[in-house]
Amino acid sequence: MKRMFGPLWFIAAALVVLLAVPPVFRYFSGAGQRWLWLVVFSTVSSFVFVPIAARLAVRLGVMDVPGGRKDHEAPTPLLGGLAVFCSFILCLFINGIITPILITVISASTLILSVGILEDRFGVREWVRLLAQAAAFVMVAYAGVHLRLFYPTPLGQILNYLLSFLWIVGITNAMNFVDGMDGLCAGISVTISFFLGAIAFLTDQPELGWLSAALFGAVIGFFPYNFSPKRPARIFLGDSGSSFLGFVLACLALIGEWSDNDPLVSFSTPLLIFGILIYDMAYTNISRIVTGRVKNLRQLLAFTGHDHFHHRMNSILGSRHLTVVFLVLVNIVFGLGALALRDARFFTAVVLVAQALAVFLMISLMEFAFGGKTER
Repeated sequence: MKRMFGPLWFIAAALVVLLAVPPVFRYFSGAGQRWLWLVVFSTVSSFVFVPIAARLAVRLGVMDVPGGRKDHEAPTPLLGGLAVFCSFILCLFINGIITPILITVISASTLILSVGILEDRFGVREWVRLLAQAAAFVMVAYAGVHLRLFYPTPLGQILNYLLSFLWIVGITNAMNFVDGMDGLCAGISVTISFFLGAIAFLTDQPELGWLSAALFGAVIGFFPYNFSPKRPARIFLGDSGSSFLGFVLACLALIGEWSDNDPLVSFSTPLLIFGILIYDMAYTNISRIVTGRVKNLRQLLAFTGHDHFHHRMNSILGSRHLTVVFLVLVNIVFGLGALALRDARFFTAVVLVAQALAVFLMISLMEFAFGGKTER
C-alpha cells in the first residue's frame, strides 16, 4: 500500500490544490478551456483519491479475496469506484455545474454506489440490487432523464419510460459484467465518456460535454492503479464503481440530444458508442437462455460465469492484456462511427449501423471458428 503514496502522488496532490485556487479556474474558464480544467483536475484528484480509498478498503475489509472463480493472486481493495465518484463530484461542484437534473443524477448514482459498496463488503441479493436500480431510475426519470422516441400520448409515454428503464438498468449491469479483467471496465468507460463528450461539444451541448469530461478524467486518474502490463491491479472498481459508471454514462446518453432532425441518428449514436456493452449483454444472456443454463429471471440476474465477451476473446487471444486492448480498440472504432454519424444523412446512417452489426457478426464468427471455450 505504501508504494501508492510515492513522489508522483505528492506532486498530484499539490496540483489538485493549485487547480482548485479560484484564479486558476477563472483563467481556464475565461480562456474558453473549462473542459481542459475539468479533465486535468478530475484526473489528478482521482489519482490522489485512489490510494486513500485503497487504504480505507483495507481498514473496512472491503477486499476481493482470491478463491472460487476469482483468479487474481492476492486480496485486492474494492473501493476504486469511491475514488472515481469523489473526484467526479468534487470536480463538478468546484466548476459550478449545478442543475436540478445533475443533482438528481448525483443523488441516484449515490444510491447505486452505496448499494454497490454494501455488495462489495457483505454481499446483497440480486433483487436488492435490482430494486436499488429501479429506485434510481424513478429518481432520474421524474427529473426528465428518459427517452423521447414516441409522441407523448399515454401509450407513447409508457413506451418511453419502459425503454428508458431497460436502457439504464441494462447498461448499469452490462458495465458491471465487463468488470472482469484489469483495466477493461475503466478502458470502456474512458472511451464511452470521451465520445459522449466529443459529440456533445460538436453539437453545442457544453454542459453535457463538461459532465463527460469530468467523468473521463476521473477514470483516467484511476486507470494506472488498475492496469499495468507488468503487475496485477492494485485496486479494483468493485461492483460499486462499475455500477456507478454504467449508471451515470447511461443517464448522460439519455440527457444528450444527438440529432436535431433525424430520429435514426439520435437513436443510433448511443447504440454505437455503447456497442460493446450491448453486444455482451445480448449475446451472453441469449446464449444462457438458449442453452438452458438459466430458466427464469431470478436465475438470469444471479447467474455468474466465465462466458462474457472478454472471457471468450481471452480464450482466443490467450492474453488478458491483449483482450483488454482489443475490446477497447473495438469500442473506439464504434465511437469513431458515432462521430461520423453526427452529420450523416439517413442512408449513410443506415450504412454505419449496418457496418457495426457486420463487425459484431465477424467477431461472432471468429469466436465460433476458433472455438472460444468458456468456463461455466
